[in-house]
Amino acid sequence: MALRLFDRTKPLHGLGEQAREWLASAALRHDVGSLFNSRRHHKHAYYLIKRADLAGLTADEIEMIANLARYHRRALPRRKHATQQALPGNNRRTLEVLSALLRIADGLDRSHFSVIPTWT
Repeated sequence: MALRLFDRTKPLHGLGEQAREWLASAALRHDVGSLFNSRRHHKHAYYLIKRADLAGLTADEIEMIANLARYHRRALPRRKHATQQALPGNNRRTLEVLSALLRIADGLDRSHFSVIPTWT
């Protein structure tokens, strides 16, 4: 769902393939924190992703993916948040766009059963 939203809105956000890959990775991992605490699972997801051995990803890519999981619910990304300050400046807008898409996708498919299979 998140990737379909990314593809459909690409003329608006203008982000490239790398951003799409970050979104795909975050979409797969964003609820991992639910294993520990459902109410604050977004924060636990950030922690777990940051400490996971994600082969083939740079530290900056892991930081972006962890931040996307962190901001898929509750507070919006803010420059004063320590987690966002760890990102290079040029990735902050990308985080804002991708976290918005992940929030929408999560809301449309909360059950994770793909009840909205497609749209035109």
